[in-house]
Amino acid sequence: MHKLLRLWLASWARALTYRGDIFFWSLTEIVTPLVALAIWYTVSRTSAGPFTPQETITYYILAIFTLSMTNVWNGFFLIQEIQNGKVVQQLIRPIGFFWYHLGRNLTAKIIRLVPQTIAFGIIFAIFASSLSPTVFELRNILFFLATIGAGLTIAFILDMAFAMLAFWIEDAIQIREYKEVISNIASGLLVPIAFMPESLQTIFNWLPFRYIISAPIEIMLGQAPGAEAWKLLGIQVVWIGMCAVLLRALWRKGLKVYVVPGQ
Repeated sequence: MHKLLRLWLASWARALTYRGDIFFWSLTEIVTPLVALAIWYTVSRTSAGPFTPQETITYYILAIFTLSMTNVWNGFFLIQEIQNGKVVQQLIRPIGFFWYHLGRNLTAKIIRLVPQTIAFGIIFAIFASSLSPTVFELRNILFFLATIGAGLTIAFILDMAFAMLAFWIEDAIQIREYKEVISNIASGLLVPIAFMPESLQTIFNWLPFRYIISAPIEIMLGQAPGAEAWKLLGIQVVWIGMCAVLLRALWRKGLKVYVVPGQ
């Protein structure tokens, strides 16, 4: 615990050093859901669909918050560390690489969480009548927070697993970018899952991305009543387990074939 605390303090100092960058990264993240909101709000007003205009606004306001809390970037840096040999430093530290990157991610999340919580509190207070009433139900809020935590865990472990491809593939960063594109679609960020054809919904239900962003929002919109919310949370736990097993296997096998660049 002492080592983890020291690691946390070091990550906190590093995050504060780059607080300006973190702020601007946060701004760039909201561009995609805002554009999608403009499109689908117009659609919901001009034609009958799964969402009312009120639900569409609520969906994308929640999407902005959920994306900010579940978005991860550690895989990008880990790929660079593997390709330039700096990952070797992680092998001799008392804390493994997983905890190092987890500490960096959570520290940045806390810095983002404070201003975002204030901003969303103001939005929910002033524009309460424009939002779906389901977002004010305590049960939905508790499940929403739990599924966001699980979604962040899935996203983090999955991103780290993709980074392990750098042990074998030089273009691992490009493959990770493809993963991000698929995630934007399959998670319901660009298009809500409910708006998609049933065939696509079936496919995306078998992928982990839906359970990172769409699942928490579905709960807040009241689309997962009763046992359905527990089912979504249970599926998230299953994905966490499978991604963790995959990450561990790739890390062990990758170290066996790894050669430090230039040696």
